[in-house]
Amino acid sequence: MKQYTKLLLGTGVVAGLIGSVPIVSNAGILDSSHALSPTPDGTEASFNNADPIRREWYSKKVKKLDPYAGNRLFKVSDKGFTYWTPVRPKSVQDKLGKKGFTSGGVSTGEYIYENFHTKFDYDNESSSSSWLHHLWQGNTRITRNFKTVKFNIAKQANALNKKAMATIGNGVLRSDDYNFGGNFKGRAGTWRFHGYTRDGSTSQNPFFPPDHTFKGVKATNWARYDEVRTHLFNITVYDTRRWEPVKRRMIQRLLEQNPVMKYKTVNQWMKILSLQTEPEVNPATGLPDGSYGGAVFAAYNEGGRYYKTFTLLGDKEDGDMNLNLERLVITEAEKDSSGNYPIVAEVRRLNPGEREYAVNKVYRKLVPGKKYRILSTVKNENKLTSTKYNPTSTDVGYAINYATSSEKYKNQGKTYFIYNPAYDKVKKTATKSGKIRPGKSVTIETTFTMPNNLKPGSKVRFGSMINDKHRQYGDNLDPDDDDLLSVVDVATGNMKAVGVTLVDENGKEVANPLPGHRYKIRYKMKYTGPDMKTKTTVTIRYYNQRKLPDGSVETILYQPNSKADDTKVSKDLVLKNGATYTFDTKAYQWYEFPWIHTEAILSSSVPGLNTNQNDDRFEKTWNQKYDLSIENLQVVPRTERDGVAADGKQHFGVSFTVNSEKCRLRQRKTTTPKTLTSASTSTGKSMF
Repeated sequence: MKQYTKLLLGTGVVAGLIGSVPIVSNAGILDSSHALSPTPDGTEASFNNADPIRREWYSKKVKKLDPYAGNRLFKVSDKGFTYWTPVRPKSVQDKLGKKGFTSGGVSTGEYIYENFHTKFDYDNESSSSSWLHHLWQGNTRITRNFKTVKFNIAKQANALNKKAMATIGNGVLRSDDYNFGGNFKGRAGTWRFHGYTRDGSTSQNPFFPPDHTFKGVKATNWARYDEVRTHLFNITVYDTRRWEPVKRRMIQRLLEQNPVMKYKTVNQWMKILSLQTEPEVNPATGLPDGSYGGAVFAAYNEGGRYYKTFTLLGDKEDGDMNLNLERLVITEAEKDSSGNYPIVAEVRRLNPGEREYAVNKVYRKLVPGKKYRILSTVKNENKLTSTKYNPTSTDVGYAINYATSSEKYKNQGKTYFIYNPAYDKVKKTATKSGKIRPGKSVTIETTFTMPNNLKPGSKVRFGSMINDKHRQYGDNLDPDDDDLLSVVDVATGNMKAVGVTLVDENGKEVANPLPGHRYKIRYKMKYTGPDMKTKTTVTIRYYNQRKLPDGSVETILYQPNSKADDTKVSKDLVLKNGATYTFDTKAYQWYEFPWIHTEAILSSSVPGLNTNQNDDRFEKTWNQKYDLSIENLQVVPRTERDGVAADGKQHFGVSFTVNSEKCRLRQRKTTTPKTLTSASTSTGKSMF
């Protein structure tokens, strides 16, 4: 047999088909039943024996749907409105299956006890013209507790007809709350029930869109809650004289947020609005004085036949107990010629507490083997207190060969991204010593060197997420703005050995050596690939040889008259596509014979800029043939000496002309003779 009860669902009343679960939050037991037992740090809790039904559900029964589930609730502060939810925050969800992880919570709002057990049948006699039918429902065959948008709290006091409720940006906004499990896994939306108050009472989600239209606060006939006998909601301890100053201050703030409600006085609203949630503790004073945070009020209308909830949001000037990962930037690890780090990509969040990006740009491509900086900027959105956990920490990683659909989802025409560390190839925790002052930001830096084997055209995803320690310390109670990610394409380049030549002492390139002259060897490399902003070190390692007068071959290892090596040369280059670069050996070397042999190989400090090692080698031999003749030989005057030297030989100086005629037999051509004139001292025999 079907059992029906009338329920408040945002705006108006519907008929609900229910099981044994009480649907309307029994706010009258606030501060008395204490069904939740908080942990010492005050950021988690569990159901105790005061509520055996929910304790049994989260401890045992829901494990059939979620093997990691457990009796564990997490404190959340959303727009200043605090509640306790069994839905795991993202920083906890990402620990599933890891060593040392303590299971608990659930993966989706679908597994919250009230959402799972509450069934609704709108097709009955209670339906009315104000009913919005199946507008924004995710799938009515599964549940009517899930909608793909969220209620626009700013419009809660306005008239909301069907057109307004069907228009995004008016009665409803896009929801970016993501489901990690259940029938709506991978989809975004809003669940009717989001958790519990501090004592364990059911808390309806103020961001769940109403099922009925609303004719506006001024056009509604409101009733004093102490004169109504329908008991659609319960009066709480916060409606008593003891809490009157606190409640008054909160209603004053509610009217400031919703000026249309000012047609009645605060005193009038004090008798109409029942405060359903516990006042927040002001972190600056440590007191629940009504000056801080959010709350939910309930009010009867039409003589108690209906009731509506009003939500007070935390004041923007106070901020939230929230850390916002507001910006993620990837740069090169070296500075450019202007002294700046070239930016590769950047992501910036649009608003705190939301997933939407304001900026998501990529300026350059990644290069395999190159080092990059990852900068995560974290802002303390609370304007009253500094963070407690030190050091400020983020979990950072990158994924390779990345499929862009892996971590994004769409909802109502918007694309959102959600970081999943399970895709990471490499990850680390980046830290910065110190706490974050109220309303201030800090930037945390870490570096990664890309693998050498990244494929050109593939993608690398960088991700960053605020470390879970900040949640545990109470600094970060809103998980919706904790992570950012950026996807960057991979590009590679190549360096090719394209030539070797000789350079004379005037710095000019020459085709062939002359005997008895000094030369450097010049190697030429051509680069093709992405234009670079920072320097890359390119090294040429060479092996050079020359012939000696006795016909032997000598390997050149050192610079002349020195022990300084002459086997390699390096340059730091800002590489440009299509450019050719030259590298000269370190020193001019003597070559007594016109025979020179060189072998060399180039290398890059960034492997991704030289991906083809098959074209890195230089090799050349100069083996020039000369036909020499001597003429005009004569004794130099005044060098003759009388007598015979002690060694039995006659010593004198001579001058002569050497004619060098280079042979080019293959061309059957003789070049014009080149004359080399020199003066030397020769050793002659006594017959001279």
